[in-house]
Amino acid sequence: MGMREASDAQSMETATEQIAPGSDVLPELSPFQEYYLSPDRRGAAADNLVMAFRLGGRVDVDALDDAVHQLVARHSLLRTRFQVSAIRQVRALTCSSAAASIDVVDEPGLSAGERAARVEHWFYAIEERLLDLFVDVPFGCTRLTFSCDDHALILSVHHVSADGWSLRVLLRDLAELYKAGVERRVPALPELTVDFSEYAAWHKAHLRDGQFAAAVAYWRKQLAGAPTGLALATSDMSSSDGLENIHFAIDDATTLRLRSACRTHRVTPFMALVAAFQFSLAHLSRKDDVAIYTLLANRIYPGSENLVGPFMNPTVIRSRVGLAVTFGDLLRETRDVLVAGLHYQDVPYWQLRLKVPELDRIHNAPLPQAVFNLSQGPLSMDLAPHVACTNIRLPGRRMRTGLRLDVAEAAGGLAGHLQFKPGIFAQATVAAIARQLRRTLEVVARDPEIALSRLGAP
Repeated sequence: MGMREASDAQSMETATEQIAPGSDVLPELSPFQEYYLSPDRRGAAADNLVMAFRLGGRVDVDALDDAVHQLVARHSLLRTRFQVSAIRQVRALTCSSAAASIDVVDEPGLSAGERAARVEHWFYAIEERLLDLFVDVPFGCTRLTFSCDDHALILSVHHVSADGWSLRVLLRDLAELYKAGVERRVPALPELTVDFSEYAAWHKAHLRDGQFAAAVAYWRKQLAGAPTGLALATSDMSSSDGLENIHFAIDDATTLRLRSACRTHRVTPFMALVAAFQFSLAHLSRKDDVAIYTLLANRIYPGSENLVGPFMNPTVIRSRVGLAVTFGDLLRETRDVLVAGLHYQDVPYWQLRLKVPELDRIHNAPLPQAVFNLSQGPLSMDLAPHVACTNIRLPGRRMRTGLRLDVAEAAGGLAGHLQFKPGIFAQATVAAIARQLRRTLEVVARDPEIALSRLGAP
């Protein structure tokens, strides 16, 4: 894999010489790590995953700090730097757990509003921090102390070492390590039966054994003539910083009917939500062919479910709405497309772009893209009964696509969240998408075989 100029490579090698003796050099990088270490991705602030929690009550700070170090010791990618070898290959180099420091910031004498503002300040400062992956470890921990019974904990990890699934693994393990430390017992954590380096070696061999060639052939056929973006009403704002959000809810009765309809039609709720979202986009754009992105967990390697690492892989879901007569037709097509695509979920998207011109055109198209994500809900960390731990949900300031739909189970049904760039989409356009999607789900939950011509009626 190509790196930067020779002078840059030399500085990276010099920096990594400072790593303590006894560190282990891993034999393989996964293709996903290679992507994040490529010249056009390395150091991108958008690749930092950041979580913030408010800790109320008597926090045992020594036990918390010890739990963080045990977490980093347990998951090697949290303490992995990278280096350039003599033959200009990038190698992973695992450091001791001491390489991951805990930043402690004392913030006494602040009002409630000032405390919230300081958490927000640190959250976004860490999110936008540029990491040099050849010098810095990818994991960070900042503890803000407002008083003896009020703290904030901000955790960050670079995408080169983690994905969305990993965050829940990380929080589960950290909570158990803390509670075990306070209670003076052995942590009850699942055994890690595989190391990420084993997965990386298998993954590369798997791609060489024909999986990559088969995926290229599939995607060239699947995306032939596919649309390259969303033809929806755009914003009249020439530029706008930040992101905006529109929320909507699907009530419990509709959600129950929708799940029942999914069982009858032998599809998952994820497939039904994708079909409804794509129909809504097609109807409002007056197009009969829609392609959106979604994220696949890609935890197919045995034992990978308990690892912290970069597994998640984006994929494109194309829906030819114009070929369907009823929503049931569209639902069955969506199921078939998703099942076929899942067979290639381990083939890195960035590698496919180099071999599938149709995919590269979609990625680089001037028209905005949409992504759908079925979320597991807000991140949480259970420190009870010792500490009251509350997730601080701060909106992200960065998004690569123009529009993102997140749906999660919530009390009383489903909670939908449309996030968009106001410099690309008009708020009225996104509000219309939310209304159409909600109506679509309400109608098809009662009648999954309804004609699409009726479904689009106001």
